[in-house]
Amino acid sequence: MDKSVNEMKRLAGKVRKQGKAYEETSEGQELVLRMEFAANVLKALRARKMTNAEFCRKIGMKSPQFSRIIQGDENITITTMSRIVRALGYCPEIKFRRIRKQEAESQ
Repeated sequence: MDKSVNEMKRLAGKVRKQGKAYEETSEGQELVLRMEFAANVLKALRARKMTNAEFCRKIGMKSPQFSRIIQGDENITITTMSRIVRALGYCPEIKFRRIRKQEAESQ
């Protein structure tokens, strides 16, 4: 597995290990989602043997913005997510799962 993907997974795991209190906040949950998205994008890029710069040119995105996305630092729109996912050859899909009562109360 690529070093960058492993780093993303490590960081996502670190957020989870920082304690339930942070993980249960909306900020913590959003960070985990961004990190998981970033890891999946990096994994797909590596499978295609495509560099970040090549991918940016393909989708017309500037490298600094893409770097923030794959570092989990940028809260992207659904439109941007869809553009990235489609360029990787996937169909974007958003699923919902019912949250536990405790989670709902903390938000």
